Amino acid sequence: MGTITVFEKNWMKFNNKKRIQNHKYIYLVTLILLVAIFLIILDVPLLNVSYQIFKYNFLVLSFLLIVHTLNGREYFEYDSTGQILIIKNASIVKHGIFPESMMAVEFPKSKLNRFKIKNYGLYKTLSLYINSKEKGIVKKSFNITNVSRKRRHNLKESLKKIISENTLKT
Repeated sequence: MGTITVFEKNWMKFNNKKRIQNHKYIYLVTLILLVAIFLIILDVPLLNVSYQIFKYNFLVLSFLLIVHTLNGREYFEYDSTGQILIIKNASIVKHGIFPESMMAVEFPKSKLNRFKIKNYGLYKTLSLYINSKEKGIVKKSFNITNVSRKRRHNLKESLKKIISENTLKT
């Protein structure tokens, strides 16, 4: 499941490389679904029983899986060991084709204003609010859907610790 390194003062570093290996199977299923959709569009009958109902249900479910696959950011990396907070988020599929699609943020911990972790059921996000001299407060959002519950908890505790230290300094 990967390693979580916890340092003194609750600074930590982790990524979910091992967990994203399972997504290769999802991509294989997605590829098979794309071929099946192509056959349906050509109107090649796959089943004789209730073909129309099957056809539309299959198209809707396939479309949802493809959208989820293409919009997902499976890889997540968090590093708060030094004075700089580093967070990286990338899609396996898109990063292979478009390396610039990786979302990465590096900033001094002292600039972290607040954060929110939102749970939308199957989709979870981390929003960071960062102080900026030019733009005021800047919001950066990351997909943390594929981060385990334990790591999300540790992430939350680490960010709380950083914010509490920031408030003590001011």
